[in-house]
Amino acid sequence: MDSGQEAQPEIAEKHEESIPQVSVGADSSTPAEHNANAGNGKKARFTIGKYGYAAIALFIIVIILDIYLRTGMLKYAGFFEPDGFYHFSVIRAAVTHGFAIPKTLVLSGFPTHFPITEPLGLYFVTLFPYAVLRYFGASYYTMMRLVPILFGVLDAIGAYYIVRYFAKSRVLAFLAMFFVAISSGDIARTAALVYRGDGFITSFMILSLIFFIAVFRAKSARKKVLFALLAAFVLGVGTAVWNGAPFTIIVYMLAVILITVLGYITSDLQLLKDSLLLTFALLLTYAMQHMWMALTIIRGTQALSSLHFFIFYGPVVIGTLLAYYLIRERNRFPSFTMNMAARAKFVVAVIVVALVVILVFFGGFLAQVASGDGLVIASSHLDTTIQELQPPTFAFLWASFAYQLFLAPVGIILYLLFADRIHPGQKYTMLHRLKFSPEFLVMLAYFVATFYLQINAVRFNSIVAVPIAIFAAYGLYAIGRLLGFDKNVLKNAKKGIRTYGRLMFAAVAIFILVYMLYLTNLESFTSVQADGINANFLSALTWVKNNTPSNATFLAVWPDGSVIEGWANRTSAMDSVGGQNPKLIAGFARFILNTSPDAHYLLNETHRPEYLLARYYWLQELGGIATEGNLSNTIAATYGYDAFSSVNVTSNSTFERIFFVAQGNSGLEGVMLLNLSNPGDVETALGSNGRYTILKHTILYNFANGTYIEHNVTGSPVNYTFFMTYSGHNITSAALVGQNFTRSNMFEFLYGCSKASCDYGNGTGVSMKLIYQNSDSRIFKISYANSTT
Repeated sequence: MDSGQEAQPEIAEKHEESIPQVSVGADSSTPAEHNANAGNGKKARFTIGKYGYAAIALFIIVIILDIYLRTGMLKYAGFFEPDGFYHFSVIRAAVTHGFAIPKTLVLSGFPTHFPITEPLGLYFVTLFPYAVLRYFGASYYTMMRLVPILFGVLDAIGAYYIVRYFAKSRVLAFLAMFFVAISSGDIARTAALVYRGDGFITSFMILSLIFFIAVFRAKSARKKVLFALLAAFVLGVGTAVWNGAPFTIIVYMLAVILITVLGYITSDLQLLKDSLLLTFALLLTYAMQHMWMALTIIRGTQALSSLHFFIFYGPVVIGTLLAYYLIRERNRFPSFTMNMAARAKFVVAVIVVALVVILVFFGGFLAQVASGDGLVIASSHLDTTIQELQPPTFAFLWASFAYQLFLAPVGIILYLLFADRIHPGQKYTMLHRLKFSPEFLVMLAYFVATFYLQINAVRFNSIVAVPIAIFAAYGLYAIGRLLGFDKNVLKNAKKGIRTYGRLMFAAVAIFILVYMLYLTNLESFTSVQADGINANFLSALTWVKNNTPSNATFLAVWPDGSVIEGWANRTSAMDSVGGQNPKLIAGFARFILNTSPDAHYLLNETHRPEYLLARYYWLQELGGIATEGNLSNTIAATYGYDAFSSVNVTSNSTFERIFFVAQGNSGLEGVMLLNLSNPGDVETALGSNGRYTILKHTILYNFANGTYIEHNVTGSPVNYTFFMTYSGHNITSAALVGQNFTRSNMFEFLYGCSKASCDYGNGTGVSMKLIYQNSDSRIFKISYANSTT
């Protein structure tokens, strides 16, 4: 080594300020050095020692609780939502074809069938274990219903082990595990019957982050490389399970960025080397995506699988390389590398410049990625009718996370402020009195990226559930540690006051834990299937399966199409996954709202379906159907269906008055006046506070025989219809409907047609016959002139 090289450490010593290291011992190693020697050989794993058997018992108890809370819907047949029925039909087709998943699902669409667009890993999670367990009597139907619970267990176990890396506290690890087990957000996708890719991906994310953190703790370069490749490999496997999996790549990149910033500001060359290693390892994930695509395991183009990947990856590579080079050669650039303040300012400047450049040149693409092409933010008429793509309300967030929602930010703040007091045996980097560690930054990246998804769409409550649970557990645990063991807290209080404070905390903590468990248990066992799926609907489709030809083609609203394909094993024109065809969906919405038969839609746009499924559930979805049909708000209002709720009946010898209260907070009331001596004398009115206006139309529908009577009042200024259904002497429903609703095909299918007659399609060459009905569904046979179908 020449003299100039020998002088470098001396020059660095003169210019480099000491980096605050917080620890109990005298060791002044950097974060990376500490991580390589963390715990003096104590590894974050489950060992049997002091309290070992009690810990094992507690571990098992939490797992049992995790399973129990996810079984609440097993009392229902089928699956939680239409998507599950679609996936069931795919798995059934795969089993029928020797475990080979076909490229198209023959039950999805006709005469051309829609391709299966989900990654095949979504089906492998059932098919692989079924291939073995079928010899023991297991069915793929049962396995599909139970597989989500397995991933709920894996989420809880993963939280336990990642927290053991995070803080090496078994108590905290169990608390995080418990929080995941009772998280309604996590249960939303890992409960029995819920078969969704976003319910499976969290386990892959956690495992990848465990390997990610292990890189900083590994002692040898070989192990660091191995763990980095494993972290990227697990992400690559995840891309074969869910089309939304690329969000995990964003979490990974964000974690690398945060750790690179920490390494640069603290001048930690080893930390920067690890960041570089992790950055280059990510290319394995990208390569695996393309391998899956070449093997047709991924059957579409996922986000970040094209060259657009490098719009994100490029700045990360450049940033980590630049940070590493500047710190390694910091003597050449003393103006912005030789002290912490200068390095921090340089980081801020680089980030600002990079953001400006990226937004100027790739702003449109970033907006597209941020919305997930409709995966994250609703961007079309169809998307806006999908409830899970709506932004969450506070009520939704509370139902998903309860007190965890408030404890999580508390946990982040307490870590930054008091991590050295909460876990004094570990090392932290202190910047302006805030404590940082690679493990914390990895979890912070996980939380920030997934919380962004959550604030944009309700569907992502399961994605953010684990980081919320971990930080919430840390928040509660940290408060207990500070009150119970830190002498600087309540240090001036008397012993009795300190004891009282600890007891109060214990009481509050127990209340929080018990109350959250109560809320989750209540929700888990009172939840019902989504999208109006119920026993009567499935009963109707069982009738379809037993009483229609195996190649029968059906027309129904697109979510119901998936249930037809899965439960009835019949072909549907559209469905909620592969057959989510916007043109067909919009056409069907306009067809059922049309005030003319619109036989053209049946003959040409949907290629003569043989059966139509109509459901009373349509009434609840009327607004969404109008939106899907691209109807203007003015026109949509003419189809309005506003249900009344409570009923109050008063009568005398001549008249009977029936009062109805509108649902919601409108304050509107409906009143019906019946002349007991003349059943044909009926008037209805709408108003509030005793002031009413006569309505122009009244329809009374008898569910018992499928007939209705219409009463009209001439001269009434309010052109709305009071619509009431009844059976015997019981009122079953009442609503205020727009003037076009009773003239629409929807009304004809739900109420106008009976088994005796159906006026639909007169003079069009298309006719319908009601062949089955129950309290949920009506099934029509469609006939075409000059056709044998």
